[in-house]
Amino acid sequence: MPNLLKLLLAVVLAASTLTVSAEMRFFPPEPDTAVYEWQKQRLIKPNFFQRQKELKRQEVFIYEGMTTEDVEEAMEDHFDRVEHMMFVKTRDEDGEEDDDCED
Repeated sequence: MPNLLKLLLAVVLAASTLTVSAEMRFFPPEPDTAVYEWQKQRLIKPNFFQRQKELKRQEVFIYEGMTTEDVEEAMEDHFDRVEHMMFVKTRDEDGEEDDDCED
């Protein structure tokens, strides 16, 4: 019986993880949410350990749902870190997804 309980718990945990991942994939964080604020802090003022990961591991962080203003600020103030940044589902100032991509 304990093995069946462990299996059931594993299935429930896996299903809930997939649900959360799917929601995050299709709905980028809205401005003024904790996830957005965390990403903005990491983009504009990374802590020592985040910066070390970028430098030593050549890590690239994917920022999702940032505003065009955030991206412009990063490009101006942190150009030396650009190779460690990737932006997806960027939003304009009105919160709408910015589809004004240059070819």
